[in-house]
Amino acid sequence: MTSTSPLSKASSNRVNINRSLAAMSRRKIGTKTDLLFMTEDLKFGTVEAGKVSDVNNTKTIFEAEIKLPKNLKDLQYEILQEYLSQLRMIKTYSIIISGLNMLPIIMD
Repeated sequence: MTSTSPLSKASSNRVNINRSLAAMSRRKIGTKTDLLFMTEDLKFGTVEAGKVSDVNNTKTIFEAEIKLPKNLKDLQYEILQEYLSQLRMIKTYSIIISGLNMLPIIMD
């Protein structure tokens, strides 16, 4: 597990997939998460946390419906590049912490 706003390399790879040498644009960074679950060679989950206990605030809704599903999809894509034979068994996990509320998200 790592913290201090880790960058998602999977997300960075997705936004830079069409980057070409001719355009010479700068490499874009991935999304930053509050916490990243990982082993030495594999990232498999993420956590976003907020201090407000309202599950209907804008930050919680944005993270639950837009940001984290994209991150989980990017993480799954990176895992599939390594473990294609395990296609049906791969799952990525996320937790949204909003004050005292916790919302788990599992993408399989």
